[in-house]
Amino acid sequence: MDHDAARETAEQALERLADEYGLTLLGLAVSLVGDHQAAEEVVQDALYRAYRHLERRRPVTRAWLSQAVIWRARAVRRQAWWRRVAAVAQVPPPPAAGAEGAVVAAMRGLPRPLAEVALLHYWAGFRVDEVSHLLHVPAGTIKSRLHRARQLLRRELRESLLDEGAEERKGGIP
Repeated sequence: MDHDAARETAEQALERLADEYGLTLLGLAVSLVGDHQAAEEVVQDALYRAYRHLERRRPVTRAWLSQAVIWRARAVRRQAWWRRVAAVAQVPPPPAAGAEGAVVAAMRGLPRPLAEVALLHYWAGFRVDEVSHLLHVPAGTIKSRLHRARQLLRRELRESLLDEGAEERKGGIP
């Protein structure tokens, strides 16, 4: 009976974590693997690992879950079958209007190390020291990657928004 009580506690804790962080984890996974179905599998695997961790009465935090998603997403991208099925660069960004769509497309165009850092810091809200811990990379490297990511995003967004504005002006001329 004691085992059943522990199982219920682990299940309840997992449900709370999934409710609280599920969408954030899914967004992170989609951004890292570029495919919604693969991202769902990444998150499901991370939550399964969290459940096993909770069963052993070990704590699971937002950082722990995010790290599990990152590691699983990296593994998915490394698998040879994944490279044959869909290259991340070929997967279209999720539909979004205007500037938001341009940001999603620009984020997908970043090199993986820059995209991971930018997503964790700006989108998931982790501090630089937390990102450093999650990725096992020095804080100075995280700061330089964030700086480089901002530069590339600024350049890409400026170009895409200028192109979008030029197309709108062309459409209005008879």
